[in-house]
Amino acid sequence: MIEFNGKLVGEANVFFQKNFKKTIIKLWLIMFILPLPGTISVSKMFDTNVIFLIHAIFSFILPLVLRFRNGRKIVVTEKVYIGMDDNIVYKCGKILGSGKISNVKKVVDYGDFFYIQFPYQYLTSEVVCQKSNLAKGSVDEFEELFKDKLVRHKM
Repeated sequence: MIEFNGKLVGEANVFFQKNFKKTIIKLWLIMFILPLPGTISVSKMFDTNVIFLIHAIFSFILPLVLRFRNGRKIVVTEKVYIGMDDNIVYKCGKILGSGKISNVKKVVDYGDFFYIQFPYQYLTSEVVCQKSNLAKGSVDEFEELFKDKLVRHKM
């Protein structure tokens, strides 16, 4: 069993914040760009621009609400539990997430922290584990567990 416990600080926090912003941009692109042709077609069919305006307003408001829903703070990873029973459970504020070790796409070692990436079908597809927050287990155990998926990032 491996457990990381504590808030991200320093480089790990900056990395998490940047990745969260990229996720919001991807979400916006999916919500606005993909349905745009259908929205334009329906607007022309009914000869009204109201449908297009509603689509545009919701496409801009929802990502902003997600970004600022916690008092202008991005919720960062606070606790990560990696069990030997193929489970990863992580907590970000009040949000709990989980995944299987076998479903991990890759793990990147950035020196001070590990970046666990799941396939995109998961709502939260990225988890950051700061090495200084390691409460149970060891870095060697972590690296052994993800040896086939571990990539060392060159700075």
